[in-house]
Amino acid sequence: MSKNKSNRHFTKKPGIIMYPIFRFLTKVIGSICFKKKCIQNDLKKIKGPAVIIANHGTAMDFLNIVSTVKQKLNIVISNSFYQTIGFNRTKSKVGLIPKQQFQTSPADLKTMKEVVDHQGLLVFYPAGVMTESGLGTPIPKSTSKFIKWLNCDVYVAFSFGAYLSSPKWSKIRRRGTTEIRIVKIITKEQLQEMNLQQLDEIIDSNLSFDEYRTNDIKKVKFKNGDNVEGLENVLYRCPHCSHEFSFSVVNKKTLVCDNCGYAVEADEYGLLHSTDLQFKYISEWAYWQDYNRYHELLNTNDFEMTSNCTIEMLDYQKHKYVNVGSGNISLNNKSFTLKGTINGEEFNKILMITQFPTLPFQTGKNFDIQNGKDIYRIWLENGKEVVKWVSTIRALYYINNNIEMKEYKDLNYYGK
Repeated sequence: MSKNKSNRHFTKKPGIIMYPIFRFLTKVIGSICFKKKCIQNDLKKIKGPAVIIANHGTAMDFLNIVSTVKQKLNIVISNSFYQTIGFNRTKSKVGLIPKQQFQTSPADLKTMKEVVDHQGLLVFYPAGVMTESGLGTPIPKSTSKFIKWLNCDVYVAFSFGAYLSSPKWSKIRRRGTTEIRIVKIITKEQLQEMNLQQLDEIIDSNLSFDEYRTNDIKKVKFKNGDNVEGLENVLYRCPHCSHEFSFSVVNKKTLVCDNCGYAVEADEYGLLHSTDLQFKYISEWAYWQDYNRYHELLNTNDFEMTSNCTIEMLDYQKHKYVNVGSGNISLNNKSFTLKGTINGEEFNKILMITQFPTLPFQTGKNFDIQNGKDIYRIWLENGKEVVKWVSTIRALYYINNNIEMKEYKDLNYYGK
C-alpha cells in the first residue's frame, strides 16, 4: 500500500484547509493574549515523526505551540475540554485528539500511535492539568512507558510566562512577555537504549518549572501582575496562624487573613511582599501546603474528609455539563465515595484514586472525577475547599506510590 493511501486511513490527520485557518487564528489570538518570543525551534527542518511534550501553565498554551511550528500538529487535549469547546465539525480537522485525563483506553493509544506511524507530530501535556500555583504538577509515571512505545524522536516545548500572563486563579489577564523554546532532547536511537527510570528523569528535568522563582531571576514585568483577586482560592492555609480558608482580598492588591490579620501584597513581577514575609513566591506557599498535607497523611491509615456537594456530569449528546443531583463526597487513603441522588435515584459510587496524581479543577468552584467515560463535576458548598481536596489527592499519590515528597528548596526547575 502506498504512503498516500495509508495516510487516508488516519482520520485525525489535520485538514489541508482547516488547519491553516486554525494556525492563523492562533497567531491572532496569541498576539492578543501573549507577547510571544521564540527562543529556539528545533522543529524548523524536521521531516520525520516526533512526539512533543510540553509544560502546562495555562489553558491557552496550545496557541504558542501552533503559532510557532509551521508543520501541522496533532494536539492531545482532555476529553472534557474537547467535548465542551464547541466547533464539533472542525475539531478533528484541526488535529485535536481527545483523551480522558489520567486514563488511557486502547482506542486512545491507537489514535496517538497512528500520528507517528503516519510521520506526524504528536503534542501532549504529560502533567494533564495546568498549574494553579506556577509550579509544575507531578508527571504520571506511565508517561515514560508511553513515549518509549511511540518509538520516535522526542522534543520538549517549554514555555515561560504563559502562566504569569493568565494564572488559573486570576480574574484578569496580565500582559507580559512569554518565551517558548522547542528543543530536541532524545533521538529514536537514544530512546531505544534507555530504561524507564532514565527516561523518567529526563522528562521530569525538562518539564519541571517554577514561574515565580524563574521570574525572580528574569524580572519580566506583567501588567496587572500585582492584582491578587482569586488568589484566596489557591492559598488556603495561613503560614502565620495555620488557619484555613480565612483569606480575603482587599483593594484588589492585598491578601489578608481574616483570623490573624497577616497580609501580603504582590508586585508587577508576581512576587510577594509583607512586613513579616513567610514566602516570596506563590509557588513556594502552595507547595508548603501540599508538603504539610503530605506529612499529615503519611502515617495515617484511617483518614477521611467529607463535603456536601452538587453534582454535574458531562452530557456527550449536549456537549456540556448538566446538573444531575446532589449529595456528599468523601475521600480516604484509597478511594472517593460519592453518595447522593443522581437523576432522581439513590447513588453510591466508590472510585479508586491510585491513578490520579492530581485532579482537574477550577479554583474556588469545582473539581472533576473521571471513571471511564463518566466524568463527575463536583461543586463543593464552600468553593475555597476545592484546593485542599486537590492538595490531598497529590499527597496521597505520593504516599500510595511510595514517592518521597521533597522539600521546596530541593526541587529542580527548568528555565533558570
